[in-house]
Amino acid sequence: MVFPVLETIEINYCRELATFPSHFPSLKKLHICQTKNGSAVMEYIRSSGVSTLTVLRIQLVQGFTELPNMLFQNNPNLAHLRLSSCDDLTQFLNFPSDVPQTLEGPNSQTVLELSQPHTCIDNGATQRLVGLESLEKLEIFRCISLESISFPKGDKYLTALRELEISECNSLKSISIPKGDKYLTALRELGIFDCNRLTHLSIPQLSESGWDSTSPPSLSAASPPPLLPLEKLKVYCCPDLISFPIDLTRTPSLSTLDISCCPKLTDLPKGKLCSLTSLRTLSIGPFSETTELHSFLYLFDALPPPHPYSPSLSKLGLRGWSHWESLPEQLQRLSALTTLYLDGFGVKSLPDWFGKLSSLEQLWLWNCKKLENLPSHQSMRSLTRLRKLDSLRCPLLRERCKPESSSCNTTESNSEWSKICHIPQIWIP
Repeated sequence: MVFPVLETIEINYCRELATFPSHFPSLKKLHICQTKNGSAVMEYIRSSGVSTLTVLRIQLVQGFTELPNMLFQNNPNLAHLRLSSCDDLTQFLNFPSDVPQTLEGPNSQTVLELSQPHTCIDNGATQRLVGLESLEKLEIFRCISLESISFPKGDKYLTALRELEISECNSLKSISIPKGDKYLTALRELGIFDCNRLTHLSIPQLSESGWDSTSPPSLSAASPPPLLPLEKLKVYCCPDLISFPIDLTRTPSLSTLDISCCPKLTDLPKGKLCSLTSLRTLSIGPFSETTELHSFLYLFDALPPPHPYSPSLSKLGLRGWSHWESLPEQLQRLSALTTLYLDGFGVKSLPDWFGKLSSLEQLWLWNCKKLENLPSHQSMRSLTRLRKLDSLRCPLLRERCKPESSSCNTTESNSEWSKICHIPQIWIP
């Protein structure tokens, strides 16, 4: 049976699905949820010649280990791909990213791709995976057997990709994008989080190594690689992540930056955070415990006048170590800051320059085991917009902030409660 104008198919909770019809010449959106026989789905994609897909969502589908290359080869308008809870999926594509491939299909075109300069390939040509040229959004969630994600080389591959999100893939160890400034030129959002075994994240376009090494030396030296239009970058809760190099000068349009809860990460961002003049939300640290405090503080150094210091930053989260006994002094210049979260630092007293944070509305102090003192009475009273103080697992401060320890009217030097009793919401369990 042929459905010549059918554009959307949703198949939900057909756990015993054994066969899949194959005559949908206008099919654009295919959603499949919860079936044990993923091989039937993959066989449909592989053999049916479907070439009109724009959206493919596969959720809770078992029984397939990889996506067929035909998906990308035959669908030149594929824009959105989502893989979720596909427990048997072990690899994203079934060939290495640095070896040219020969494929066949109705939309294939001959393109010569040499993995190294002066390499001679007998078969000469590779076939384009046109779906990787049109793909705008890629989401991979909770695929617990997936071990690596890599992409092949291709002149227009990943040039339309605007959003890439990968999360809760607990067998995933590496993610790599081919080197070259032709990739990710449209990327706006990148999120990678809750991948417990991820150790290496290689996205050369985010670092100075993004230069295309295959370009002639004269061209490479003439101009730097183009800047990325990235607006949101989130890499967090990857406890085994060791390497993720990033150069902040490559991403001047960032409004959200979150590199946090990766306690083995040895690569600090290169450059100054204040160079990101559009930044509104920042969460950073801790890095490897061997990271020197001065290296962390350097990220917050100011640029020479008249460069503004993070004029738009309103939410800031800093995570450190108990042997880091000071905070970046440049934070006092954050006139737009409304929310400040400090976690794990070894400071004993918060500095009086806190009083200059005139827009501060919420202050969170977590896991600061050595913290005893808040800023002075005058500094705390200068925070006229402060509406919430939240302190958790700061035992020394907790003891000094008990309401019964002092009156709200006293100005005793050791009275921490009197510094905060005017704040509407206080939570110090």
